[in-house]
Amino acid sequence: MAETATNPLDSTHLAVETPVNIDTAIYMLNPDDLPMMGGVNSDGYPLVGRKPVDQTVFYWLQDEFLVPRTTTAASMADAVGTSVVVAVDQGERFAAGDLILIQNEAMLITGVSNDTLTVTRGAAGTTAVAHTVIGTEVIGLGTMLAEGAIGDEQFTGRTKLFNYTKIWTSKISITRTGRAIPKYGMPGGELPRQTMKVLLAEGVNMEQTLLYGPRFQSGSVRHTGGLNYFLTTNRIANGVSGDWLTVNQIEDQQQRVYDAGGMSPTSSATQVCSGRSTTSRRTGSPRSRSPTPGVAGCGRPSW
Repeated sequence: MAETATNPLDSTHLAVETPVNIDTAIYMLNPDDLPMMGGVNSDGYPLVGRKPVDQTVFYWLQDEFLVPRTTTAASMADAVGTSVVVAVDQGERFAAGDLILIQNEAMLITGVSNDTLTVTRGAAGTTAVAHTVIGTEVIGLGTMLAEGAIGDEQFTGRTKLFNYTKIWTSKISITRTGRAIPKYGMPGGELPRQTMKVLLAEGVNMEQTLLYGPRFQSGSVRHTGGLNYFLTTNRIANGVSGDWLTVNQIEDQQQRVYDAGGMSPTSSATQVCSGRSTTSRRTGSPRSRSPTPGVAGCGRPSW
């Protein structure tokens, strides 16, 4: 149930000097049509946070959590070499004093230089062996130091990001006669009906901006960037290829989330026509099904 605002939002139609209470009209928005703004199975709470702004541009900082897990970029042809070369820009995930595991061999890091780790082989009672396959997983196990010792710092700078604010506007035109005449199926009259239609239309515009909007500004004209603008990696391009979204692709994305230090997501966003009937790994029963490609409604986001 919608929560009533402490101070009802009032407006005035300046052309006819008629006060209009728009507080109740705002709550006519249907949350089922706006999953990003109204939420799905979230008791009406939006998935996207809201905060007042007083500028046309706003900033935030993004701090990346570097999970100590990567792959090798060069082979280790024998059991005595002391250098482990990891994937590009992945050396900062480790520090001197860390214990890493490559296959069944543990190694103690004694130094880090860019993407090269200097290690002591066969650490923690394991046996040093050759690792000839490039791309072998390197797993960090935390520090292995004498009691009371402190490992090296692992610090990465924050990334400063920004977006532009945007104002959505629409015009409602209705004569005094049209407002006064009662109409069948519209207990409140014509004005609330037109207001509801405009609010729903603008709600959909906001929703689609959150998903697909390009970030843009030229003079006093600006547009808010959406997820499609900011999320540039770990994306499935089914919308371009026209293929169906498969369970394996969803699981691959969940694995990437886990590898990056996150928890498995409980929801996903996809074009309606790119998501086919997916199967629950737990019960084997269908969980969702999208409409046939080409029919009305294709292209709207599905959750």
